[in-house]
Amino acid sequence: MPKRLLVVGQGEAYGFRAFDIRQGLELLPVALSVHPVKNFYAPNISVSPDQSYCVVCKELSSDNFFLFNRPEDFGEAVDHGTYSNAYPASCSASNEFYVFGGRGSAKLEVRRKSNNLLYGVNDQGLGDVSMVAFSDDGEYLVVCGYYATRIYRTNDWTFADLPKVARVCKGIAFSGDGRKVVLHCTSAPYLLVADLSSCTVEYELNSYLFDASGAKETVTRSPIDPDVFFICVRHQPFVKRFRLSTRLIDDFNHANLNGVQYHEIVADPDPEEDAMYLLQNRTDGNHGIAKLHISSGLAYEDQPKMARNLLAASGAEYSACIITTTPHRIRGAVRDVNNQPVARVVRAYKRDTGVLMAQTVSDAVTGDYTLKVYDAGPYDVQFMTAPGEQLNDLFFSRTEPEPM
Repeated sequence: MPKRLLVVGQGEAYGFRAFDIRQGLELLPVALSVHPVKNFYAPNISVSPDQSYCVVCKELSSDNFFLFNRPEDFGEAVDHGTYSNAYPASCSASNEFYVFGGRGSAKLEVRRKSNNLLYGVNDQGLGDVSMVAFSDDGEYLVVCGYYATRIYRTNDWTFADLPKVARVCKGIAFSGDGRKVVLHCTSAPYLLVADLSSCTVEYELNSYLFDASGAKETVTRSPIDPDVFFICVRHQPFVKRFRLSTRLIDDFNHANLNGVQYHEIVADPDPEEDAMYLLQNRTDGNHGIAKLHISSGLAYEDQPKMARNLLAASGAEYSACIITTTPHRIRGAVRDVNNQPVARVVRAYKRDTGVLMAQTVSDAVTGDYTLKVYDAGPYDVQFMTAPGEQLNDLFFSRTEPEPM
């Protein structure tokens, strides 16, 4: 399975998009043969933790859900159609269940993945549901309804309601230890932290500067520091950094790339990558996707601001996630004609397709390099000078990466 950023977007010519994530290179659009959905209003996507399938929904009354057994390219559609929940606003997938929440005759629909059959769950008293999410381990399901914010235990589907209601929730993320949940809303409390096992509120923030209006899926946990969360907000500088243990909040100032709110934030799960992606819903500025360093908030210098031919940026909403697999690495050392270590651009091309999948620069002192790819190859490794001159005498064919 490749490592990819998956996107579903409202206003796109086709609702589904996928991009290869490549070391040291910009995102690469992937050709998809998928159900050509064009009317993709307020979409949402979720991939199961074992990445065996994904679910997608859109907030319309018909043709409003999809289930794919091959999430990397939206392939093997095994379920597709309309649920009795007329307008699903949010979906989530665990390894065992998947769920849709929204407004309509049924506020919440839970289905078992093994047979895709409806699993009866009490949704009385919820009101219209704005967001649902399974915890990382699948032990809990958090449901944000207009009248109740509910935490279900998935082993027996008993539940308890929080004493505070996250009426219109736009973002849900779980702590690294799986004990707490962070909710981001469009009205007070704008930020809410709750303990999952006791169903108690531990922290709430009522400042309108944290308003999530106009955004969707606005919270992500840092893979580098599991105590840190990044949150997209309505007001400049548009991205805040929240430390769970101390409740410290500061501005992630560098994320304000062009003075426009971002509507989706996704962190690369690999901490070594130090990367997160911000998706924007505006037609101006050609900023469909931005890639930033998690550690500093600075944009990647080698990442161009994504042009609109990658995302239509149609003034509508996007939903995104990242899938990945066991990384592989290609290691070696570069020497010059005098057998001395030297800095060179090193590239890995897929042997079967010729597509460039990774790029790095060898260390000037040791000559060592490591390329990270996401399959066993084989790859062709090319060496170049910084200006781009190919060194034909340094070209390794059929290199087989080792699993990391």
